[in-house]
This record gives sequence, structure tokens and C-alpha cells, in this order.
Amino acid sequence: MDKFKGIFNDAGDLFDTIKDKIATPNKADSDTDSHNLSDAIKKITFSDMASVASSADTQVTDASTHTVTDVLVVGAGLAGLATAYILLQKNRDLKINVIEASDRVGGRLLTKQVRTAESGKDLFDLGGEWLSRKQKRIMDLVVELGLETYEQDYAGFKMLIPAEGAPVSFEGYNYPIGMIGRYDLNSFIARLEILRDLVPLEDPTKCEDALEWDATTLEQFKRSHTWTDGGRQIFDALVVLSLGVTPREISLLFFLYLLNTYGGWNNMCNIGKGSGKELKIKGGAERLCAILADRIGRENIIFSDPVTELHQDDDERCQVRSRGGRVFWARRVVMTVPPKCIDQMDFRPKLPLGKDTIIKHSFSGKCLKYVVTFETVFWRNDVIGKNGVAIKLVDQHKELESLKIHGEGDIMGYSFVFDATTVNSMPALMGYAFSRKLRDAYEPSEREDVILKNLREVFGDEVYSRVDYTDKIWGDLDCEPDIPCTVISPGVFALNYMMIQRPFMRVHWAGTETSTSWYGQMEGALESAERVATEVVYYLNRVEGEDLAVYTDAEEVRERTSSIVNADEEDSVSTNTL
Repeated sequence: MDKFKGIFNDAGDLFDTIKDKIATPNKADSDTDSHNLSDAIKKITFSDMASVASSADTQVTDASTHTVTDVLVVGAGLAGLATAYILLQKNRDLKINVIEASDRVGGRLLTKQVRTAESGKDLFDLGGEWLSRKQKRIMDLVVELGLETYEQDYAGFKMLIPAEGAPVSFEGYNYPIGMIGRYDLNSFIARLEILRDLVPLEDPTKCEDALEWDATTLEQFKRSHTWTDGGRQIFDALVVLSLGVTPREISLLFFLYLLNTYGGWNNMCNIGKGSGKELKIKGGAERLCAILADRIGRENIIFSDPVTELHQDDDERCQVRSRGGRVFWARRVVMTVPPKCIDQMDFRPKLPLGKDTIIKHSFSGKCLKYVVTFETVFWRNDVIGKNGVAIKLVDQHKELESLKIHGEGDIMGYSFVFDATTVNSMPALMGYAFSRKLRDAYEPSEREDVILKNLREVFGDEVYSRVDYTDKIWGDLDCEPDIPCTVISPGVFALNYMMIQRPFMRVHWAGTETSTSWYGQMEGALESAERVATEVVYYLNRVEGEDLAVYTDAEEVRERTSSIVNADEEDSVSTNTL
């Protein structure tokens, strides 16, 4: 036992020496430090090292992989890069590093070059892409970065593919489900619009019925207040397109809160001009992140290295370790990755129960997004004059019965198609498919065959004259975000809402799922970046050295927010806004 005690003590001394050397470098002491390191290393034999190699706490890390920084941002998606960019705008002297699990910037934003008509090539979005003129932050950023937008073309007829029967054309929001079905749908949406006013955006737990509504699924509420299959199926489809999950998977309270972050049903779920799906970025949405990365400095971004551990037992800095063996000593850490990625990290001390509960009960649907390019925009030239939009419905009740009786049923067989013709007039169709069978049971070439067959039912045989096809399955990788977004299980939101944004010691939380504006969208990512940058600047400049509170009193936060907004107008330092 004494032998092993000596090994651990010496190894600990070695790590402390490295840590002290980095934290307070002193050239004059370099010879002495090297001598001490050499002595410590000599005392640890090869067999001793083998004895302790299995322990994660005794990982040997080269001193060159240690980085001391002011702020470490975890995640190089839009929220993470925007956070770093805003912080540098507030203080150019801050040392900021960004670490990313994948090999690229962008997160949910992914733009890919695809072969097009006339033997050309153009850029298409395989991730998030839509903007709205109502989204001030993202529209301002587009201008600031020198980018431009163009409109999603909705002129013409849309197509509805019923759960049973042939596709039917319709215009605007006059879904072909009969007058009674449309009345049923519109009445239910109107009811939701009234109820959302009872859920305060700043604190939904103040709603009188918060606990009851959080224990009630949106599906249960829909069943109680609708009566037509057509109305229910249209509602389900539009919820799936917006959130990636069905109404049975989220609570009524959470859905009403989301409606509030968007400013209502039209912004969140409708498909058409004036909705949240009206603009796209020329050259693809990923360009936002590419330019931000250049302005931050790509030398400050580390790729292909997921974070594995965050230790906050140091008095001044948070120690962050990565899978690749890197160690960061950061005054503040900003987490911008999805909850499923955070759940794989080891926090010491452990996360507060409320925060851990939110993370463990957050999830997302799986989505396949594809692009098919063509020589001509043939769908607009037919007799009907289609605009490329198609919505495939699912009979949830029938699919669930089939699943129970036969073991087969595709309750997520929803699909959506849009005209993806670029600003350069390169014809294309883009689609979302949520079918698990399509994602999991087919090879890429087989997926293409299935999707083309489905497109043929709506747009005719000309779909087989495609130029190129490409797709992306979102959510399959452990450290990859999902689209459209992450949601929270019923019964969790009301009791733990205040933990979504609340800092945990030196760790702050950003990302579009922490936003109170356009949840799940690029605008939400930017709102969260603004908030968390203000938090970080406040703590770095105002309360460094004070006791770190794991929880922050809500009233104190609101007082700080109010005072700092006023102080900001006088060019003072910004403070914490939660």
C-alpha cells in the first residue's frame, strides 16, 4: 500500500508542477522545474505506470496540450461561434478558445456542393436554412457579414399526400380535408393561441396550470378538443416538421411555451410567405459560421476532439479535458452543444439535480434531409403549376394498431418537399423524411430509389431525369446535433425550467434550446449567444473572486438585467441576463 501511495503522490506532484508552471510561468525557474519533473518521473517505474494506467484520474497528458484561456466555448455551431465573436467584440484582449467534436464548423448548418443543370455545381443546405424578416438578430448578422438572402418561392399550388388515397393539390392554407376538417383545425389552433397568452415567456412556471399542463401531452389535449381525422393529421404533420416529434411526445405546457418563443403558430408551423420559412441565404447558411470562424481566428478552434470532463475544484479556473488528451484551464466555460452531448461528459462536482434532469430528459427526432437536382423546373410547368411543396400525412391510430398487431408500422412516416431552386436558377427539390425505416433499413443508393419513387407519385416520371442526389441523416452520431431541434419530455419542463439557463459555478449554457426567442432556429442561437456573452463578461469583470453560487436567485438576475441594460447605454460593462 505504501508503494502505491507513493506512486499516486508523485504523480499528483508531477501534475501540480505542470499546472503551476503553466498558470504562473517563470523563465528563471525553468531549470529548477525541469529538475523536479525529472526526479518525479524517475520515481515512477514502468510497472508502476501500468498499475495505474486504467484510472481516468491518472491520465498522463503532455504539457504542450495544456491551454490556459479566459473563455472556452464548447461547440463550433452558430451559437458557439457567435458567442466567441460577441465576446471578442466586447473585449479584444480576451483569450478565447473553441473546441468542436466534429471536423467542421456549423453544427446544424451544413451546406454541400451538388451537381446541377448544364454540367454545373451549386451549393445546397442539408441542415438548417430558413430565416424570417421578423428575426432581427440573424437579419442584422447577415448584413454585417456581407451576405444576402433570397425568398423561398411559394407561388403556385401545394400538394397534400393523404394517409390513404391519391395526392391532392391546394392553395395557401386551404388544406383539402373538407370544410369541417378545416374548421376543426383552425378552431384548435385558435384555442392554442389563446392559451399561450397564459404562459409567461419569462417564466412559464408562473402559469396557474403549469404542473397540470406539463403532465398533459399535446396529443391528449388535441384528442380532447378536436374531432376530425383530417384536422388532427394536418396538425400532427406540421408539428413534426417544426419539432421533429409527434404531439404525444411533448407536453401541452412545453408546446405553448415554444409557440410564445416564436410569437405564434404562423411563425412556428405554417408553410408560406410571412411564416418562419420565408428566406434563405445565398450560398448556404453554413457561410455564417465559416465567416465567424475566420473572424474569431481558426487557429483558436480545435476540431475532432469531444470534451469528456469538466472539473471545478480549482479556486480560479475550470479544468476541461478532451478525448484527445487536451486540457484547458478556463476562467469561464460556455456549453453550446446539444443536451445529448453534455450527458456524455463527466462533471465534478456533479451537475445540480434540476439541470441533470433537464439534460437526461431532452431528446430529438431523427431526420433525413435530401436534395435532388434537375435540368428544368418541370413541376412549375405542368398544368396545375405546383410550387414544389408536398406534405405527406400519417394516420397515427392506424400505424399504432399495425405496430401492435403485426409488429410493423411507421408512425413517423411523415415527409415534406420544397422547391430548392437556387438563386442561380439551378432547379432542385429538397425534402425532409422522418421515417425510421427509410433511415435505417436502406443503403444510400436504396434511399435514393425510395425517395424518387415517392416524388414520382406527386411530380410525375420526370423526377427520374435527375442530375444528382445527396442526403444527410441527422442524429445518428453521439456528438452530432439533430434537426429540427431538441425537446423536453412531459412532466420535466415545469419543475426544472429555471435550470435551463442558470450558470453552474463557472459553466454557462447557450444554444438555441436555451433561447426564449425562436427556439430551435438560428435566431434563437444568436439570442442565446448575446445572453451568455453578457453573463460571461459580467462574471469576469464584476464578481471574479467572490463565492461562486451554483444557483442564481431569479429576482437578483432580473435586477441585474435591468440595471445593466441602463448601464450599457452609458457604455458601461454589461452584466448577467438570464
